[in-house]
Amino acid sequence: MLAVLVTIAAMQLGEQGALLSDIDRFGRLFIVSSGCARMGYEVNFDPLHDMQGRVESRASEAGMPETEISRLINESIVRHETDLPPRNLPEDASPSQFEQSFRDAKKAYPLLCSQLAREAPEVLTSEDLKSGDAQLIERMSFFENLSARAPGRQ
Repeated sequence: MLAVLVTIAAMQLGEQGALLSDIDRFGRLFIVSSGCARMGYEVNFDPLHDMQGRVESRASEAGMPETEISRLINESIVRHETDLPPRNLPEDASPSQFEQSFRDAKKAYPLLCSQLAREAPEVLTSEDLKSGDAQLIERMSFFENLSARAPGRQ
C-alpha cells in the first residue's frame, strides 16, 4: 500500500515538473517570438496560442487555479525577457548608447531567432528567418550610417 502511494506521489510530482517545464518553455518561446516579430521577422503566433491553450488546459486539469497558471506564465515571460536586448532606452540616452543598442540587437536577434526557428519551425520558418536576418542587418546598418553622419559626429 505504501509503495502504491509513493508511486502515485512520484507520478504527480513528475507530471507537475513536466507541466512547469512546459509553462516555462511557452514563456520563453513567446517572449523570443515577440522580440523577433518586433525586429521584423515574420512570426506565426497561432502555434503559440495553441500551445498556451494546451498548457493552460493541462494545468487546469491538474487542479492548478487559473490565477496560478497566469502567474507562472507571466513570471516565465518576465524571466526570459532578460535574454533580449533592452528595447527601450532612457529619453536622455546618448548617441553612443543608441549605437550600442543597435549593435546589441544586430548581434542578439539573429542568434535568438535562429534558435526559435530550430526549436519551433512552425512559429518561424527557415525562409522567414533568412529574410528577417537580411532585413535586420540592412535596417541596423542604415541606422548606424545615419548615426555616423549625424551633426557633431566625426
